[in-house]
Amino acid sequence: MYDARSLDLNHRDDGEVAVITVAGDVDVLNAPRLRELLIELIDAGRLHFVVDVEKVTFLDSTALGVLIGAWRRVRDHGGCIALAGAPKQIRQVFHVTCLTRHFALYDTTSEAVQACHAGRVGQAYR
Repeated sequence: MYDARSLDLNHRDDGEVAVITVAGDVDVLNAPRLRELLIELIDAGRLHFVVDVEKVTFLDSTALGVLIGAWRRVRDHGGCIALAGAPKQIRQVFHVTCLTRHFALYDTTSEAVQACHAGRVGQAYR
């Protein structure tokens, strides 16, 4: 039996940027937890996000849908979502699905946060 608790979510604020750290598998069983956190933060007025995925071991289409949904909610208000620390297999998913058009990928959380503060999220390497 799968243990849905294998997903660990934490968040902190860095000025106007909400930094969400995700560890474990983000799949159909536990992606709703990430969705709930993102919606809660967006409803509280947060528009700029860095999602640290360095410790993500698996990401399925449900997880991608959660991120796309959040991106759609913030983009019309000048918000952004950047990803930080993506392992090779996660980077490949974003490249193959062409989601790098919407999500900038950064090596580190600090680089992503700095880009969000400077308003240049779309200028990350792809």
